[in-house]
Amino acid sequence: MKRTAPLLLFLLISLAHAETVEERVKLAREAEAAPELKQYPAALFRKGGRRFARTMRSCARLKPAPEHKAFVLVADITPEGKASAVAVEPATNVAECFAEGFAAGTYPKPPAYPGREGFPVTMKLRIER
Repeated sequence: MKRTAPLLLFLLISLAHAETVEERVKLAREAEAAPELKQYPAALFRKGGRRFARTMRSCARLKPAPEHKAFVLVADITPEGKASAVAVEPATNVAECFAEGFAAGTYPKPPAYPGREGFPVTMKLRIER
């Protein structure tokens, strides 16, 4: 029981400082606009574009019927080129399917992003009917 209280306090403090999806999207948009950083998102999409399209086509065939709402994906790309902290909003069945596919990929090594371990990226996606 004595260990539970400090652990609970740590978890509450961690949750209080967790970034929202909106805050993470803002960071990724700032990276896309910064002259010294904006080349990385383009490189990531060049490398992953075909896989992203295949993943989205696969997610469009979900059973029961795929949810067609637009969604936003945010992630951090680690210095090793792996996706971490992948999140989607809203968390529809298609969004979660795409997030799994995105998380499984390997990406170009990103430049350092000030104050972060990973490089923030974002995408807004939707399945067309």
